[in-house]
Amino acid sequence: MKNILKTFLAVLVLTLSSCGADALVPKNLDNADDISKIKATVEEKLGADKMVNKLILRADDYLSSQFERAQITYIRDGKEYSQDYFLKVVNDPKKSIIQRNLHDGAIKISEFNFEQIPPSFNKAVEIIKSETDEYHDFVMYEWEFVVDKNNKVTSTFTLNGTKKSEGSHMEGKSIVTNYYEFEFTFDKDGNLQLEM
Repeated sequence: MKNILKTFLAVLVLTLSSCGADALVPKNLDNADDISKIKATVEEKLGADKMVNKLILRADDYLSSQFERAQITYIRDGKEYSQDYFLKVVNDPKKSIIQRNLHDGAIKISEFNFEQIPPSFNKAVEIIKSETDEYHDFVMYEWEFVVDKNNKVTSTFTLNGTKKSEGSHMEGKSIVTNYYEFEFTFDKDGNLQLEM
């Protein structure tokens, strides 16, 4: 029994040291300290110089800001493809069934402004709170960058939150928590707008 325990501990130590301690710490889309690490991961896994016309960042759950997925859309040989980095794995590119972005522009992944995400999240929370005090526990669920035909980048994003008056409840053997989506865009002047 002692040998099994020693072997297990040795394997655990090797696994943790090979992954690096930083790899085990969740990275949150709404955190200014984490966003540069998320960008570095996306650039490393999908290619900093890859020309894309859309980049989507998504959290691992509707009530979490923890980064889990990056999905890109790009044109290759006149066809639209998508590829994603999901659960720490880069999946093979897939040709899109509907070819809709063939005339859009493209920029390098390294040129997207990830740094705008945390302050935009904070501003969005302020906007919601100025409208109503009914919601709380906001998280950044999804951020989407889109490049138009003039290579201008627009962004939309979704915050999720819960109502203060509602709690989690049991339905059968499941714990259920209602959440509410708040979608934001930037107008032509760069002002943040809540979509109703």
